[in-house]
Amino acid sequence: MLKWSNIAKLTVIVVVVALLGIGGAKPIKNNIRLGLDLRGGTHLVLNLVDTPEAKVDEQARQGVIRIINDRINQFGVTEPLIIPEGSHRVIVELPGLKDSEEAVRIIQMTAQLDFADKSGQVWLTGKDLKDARFVYDRENKPVVALEFNREGSQKFAAATEANLGQPLFILLDEQVVTAPVVKDVIHDGKAVINGIESAEEAQRYAIALRSGALPVKVDVIENRTVGPTLGQDSIEKSKRAFLIGVVAVLAFMAFYYGVFGLVADFSLAVYVFLVLSALAALHATLTLPGIAGFILSIGMAVDANVIIFERIKEERRNGKTVRSAVEAGFTRAMTTVIDSNVTTLIAAAVLYYLGTGPIRGFAVTLGVGIIASLLSAVLVTKHVLRIVVNMGLPVDIRLGGLSNKIRMDIVGKRRLWFTLSGLVIATGLVALLLHGGLNQGIEFQGGTLLQLQFEQTATLEEMRSVLADYGLEKSTLQETGDKTFLIRTKELSDETRREVLGGLEEKIGPYEVLRIEKVGAIISAELKNNAILALIVATALMLIYIAFRFEFKFAVAGVLALLHDVLLTVGIFALLKVEIDSTFVAAILTIVGYSINDTIVVFDRIRENVKNSKKESLAQIVNRSVSETLTRSINTSLTTLFAVIALLVFGGETTKVFALALFIGLVAGTYSSIFIASPLWHRWQGKA
Repeated sequence: MLKWSNIAKLTVIVVVVALLGIGGAKPIKNNIRLGLDLRGGTHLVLNLVDTPEAKVDEQARQGVIRIINDRINQFGVTEPLIIPEGSHRVIVELPGLKDSEEAVRIIQMTAQLDFADKSGQVWLTGKDLKDARFVYDRENKPVVALEFNREGSQKFAAATEANLGQPLFILLDEQVVTAPVVKDVIHDGKAVINGIESAEEAQRYAIALRSGALPVKVDVIENRTVGPTLGQDSIEKSKRAFLIGVVAVLAFMAFYYGVFGLVADFSLAVYVFLVLSALAALHATLTLPGIAGFILSIGMAVDANVIIFERIKEERRNGKTVRSAVEAGFTRAMTTVIDSNVTTLIAAAVLYYLGTGPIRGFAVTLGVGIIASLLSAVLVTKHVLRIVVNMGLPVDIRLGGLSNKIRMDIVGKRRLWFTLSGLVIATGLVALLLHGGLNQGIEFQGGTLLQLQFEQTATLEEMRSVLADYGLEKSTLQETGDKTFLIRTKELSDETRREVLGGLEEKIGPYEVLRIEKVGAIISAELKNNAILALIVATALMLIYIAFRFEFKFAVAGVLALLHDVLLTVGIFALLKVEIDSTFVAAILTIVGYSINDTIVVFDRIRENVKNSKKESLAQIVNRSVSETLTRSINTSLTTLFAVIALLVFGGETTKVFALALFIGLVAGTYSSIFIASPLWHRWQGKA
């Protein structure tokens, strides 16, 4: 008999969720900012340097931030982001700005203004200024008109009186700009800097002088510019990858679990709304790695549902009614769900703490996604499933699966699994040695990257010929699309880069700058160190957590299994000579979290079966535990792989390395959770 009260409840829930989704769409869109890699613009990392005259402290850094903010606002950039990082760094993001060179020149200019006589005596400085404006003189030449404050006007009058008939040198950042001969005593506190080559330079001087002198020296150690065309292309590809990944996950859950899968799909819709709402509440900046993390989390979000559903199936096979099986499934699966997700949260936390820029965006998205997936699975799936089961319809979970059909001797054939893994890892390590390590991109090595799209057809040979004219014949050159080329070379000064771009335009033709990146040696060294530190910290924290929740032997076996996955991924990248970037680090740490997540589910079942089974041998318990969790291991990997493959095939060029590393790592993680971790624990436990 149909229970209309439950049908009404379900209808109300669906309608409320739909209304929340429709009503929240605009506020969510308005409160999530797009990163520079999506909307185009310039990203700068500034390093504040100690000098004999001034040391870097917090007061000096705040002064730098204030002055740079003034300069950028006068430069005409809307919504600039200027934030401190560490103790000696400032991050500057300038959305929509394509000419990063002019911004860098304005930002870096110390703007120390001095008026000195021929003996070197300084009469006035920039502190005496009231205003500085770019104007044209009577001969239509660009000049900077200066106006001094009251005290400065008195000083200037004294300076001109003392130097009548003599030159008065005007110095900017200790360089003589002009040296006019004083003809009259000037009492009105006004002066002019002439001899300036261009209007752009005069404007630059005026902006820098108005905002004041920087208290310390500033070096640009990272400079990235993304053109709007590339940003829009990244958005379109990300949308496509997202839609394909979501549809694949929804279709699989509905096909495999039937009505229960449809409930999980509804829960996934709520999950998407929760994640986007949380990101909007945090006023998060959504970067390309962040979108990749969101797409990845779609596949991972159903993980909790799969664990719960597989438990429900077991309870049904044991003879329980659908209602009892649902309640027991949720109760018995909850510990496993929490343990398996905490480890991925650890990886996200380490990424956030040790990462920078877009990688932090990925960590935030991943962390928010994990928490939202737990809430949607525990609250939404549980309560909606109760209503569906109690509606009076013949609803049941599909009982098919591998767990009740396949019995493998995992422990007995452990030497085979260990040998196979050993051979693959050894091959990768040999490739690593032969190639002198991984193929590191400019983020790890330092250097300059240029991505250009020409208006007419060009060849690699033509490009190489032009680069050779500037001594850059050893640069890596790659054709990435129609008339589009990627140039990776040593770190170039701004002047050299302008010359190279000018040569390309002269000899090949007009082009659009899609992307420019310049990474200094300081940043690349820090990235390497942070990558190693992140892996060590994440591994140690997971070791501690598993030892606390299970026992030390489980922890060591689990950590060895995840190291197996990392080594296998790194080895395959070495074999394929794929160039790695910072997203590779994010992928490796995600693999670490996901691999241990998968392994914990098996360990949890082993622990449970050891307590409840007194007649079986330890090897039989381990084999049975692996078989019982086999469907879950495969299904959660499949749903995550759907999202990863969508990223790999349909995502943008900049997410390819991330998606490939995840693909290899997820396959390795599934393999190790079944064939490596449990046999390792058995071998150690059996010797006790």
